[in-house]
Amino acid sequence: MKNAVALDMGSSNTYIYKTGMGIVLEQPSAVALSREKGKIKALGEDAKKLYGMAVEDTEVTFPVFEGFIDNVPLARQMLKGYFDKIQYFHEDVVMSVPCGTDSDKIMSIDKFLRSLGVYNVAFVESPILTAYGMNIMADSDCPRFIINLGGGTTNISAVSPSGVITGVSINLGGQNVDSMLASFIENNFKLKIGMLTAEKLKIQLGSMYTNDELRYVVNGRDVITGRPRPLSVEAKDVYQPLKRFFDLIINVAEKIMAKLPPEALGEINRTGIFLSGGMSKIVGLQEYFEQKLDVKTIIDDNPEYSNVSGAGYLCTDRKLLNRLKLNRD
Repeated sequence: MKNAVALDMGSSNTYIYKTGMGIVLEQPSAVALSREKGKIKALGEDAKKLYGMAVEDTEVTFPVFEGFIDNVPLARQMLKGYFDKIQYFHEDVVMSVPCGTDSDKIMSIDKFLRSLGVYNVAFVESPILTAYGMNIMADSDCPRFIINLGGGTTNISAVSPSGVITGVSINLGGQNVDSMLASFIENNFKLKIGMLTAEKLKIQLGSMYTNDELRYVVNGRDVITGRPRPLSVEAKDVYQPLKRFFDLIINVAEKIMAKLPPEALGEINRTGIFLSGGMSKIVGLQEYFEQKLDVKTIIDDNPEYSNVSGAGYLCTDRKLLNRLKLNRD
């Protein structure tokens, strides 16, 4: 595929890669539109800045939900805006989809992309792309265990050079953590905060070390008085919601591992578990997974780009892509 585009359109962010250029777009999957006229006011980062700000006649929407397109008209306008920005012109596309995506969903996404002038698209499951994006599959016939911690979904899979051995996509991701943090702050400190503030808390204080002493000041609305109020939050306050989230992920990972043949499990025990996605950047997560699963854990150097980088790699190898892409039947 001489001229091709790799597309990772997630619940939180959209990434686009072009052959010969690398990653050319990284933007939130967000749209701001006029409530009255329904016209687009902003996309991506500019739209996300308006989220929860009560700007007159403005509604901010995230048209991708739990890994799939939830609002087709808005998703179309968002992706068209991104395609215009990168000067897309009918190149072939390799697109990431959640593990286990069925043929009906594939046909639906294909129809959506055709409306944007994408006529030749190959769909590949996220864990496979992560494996190639992390460069852990190209020279091996052995299985690898991948956990991709995304914004709206988490993909947990054992993969081989032939594809997914066994795996699942669950509707838990960084956005769920933001909601859990917002609820925790409201229930324990009687302060209501928005999702953007909760996300900042996660980024600034997210740590799986129980002795982390970092603090971060947030501003919100006092639940009792209705007045604005600052709150100094400690890392230990963020720890419990994070622990609940990651323990759920670990529980599913253990169930997936239990389905593997002994030889495959032995190889995974030797090579380790590979984490990717934005949530894998949480401080101390590597040690936490190793402690809980008793298996070496490796986190990609740039975990948010693993998927789109893997798709970019497949753009350069048509033979490999044809072997790994999902059928539409």
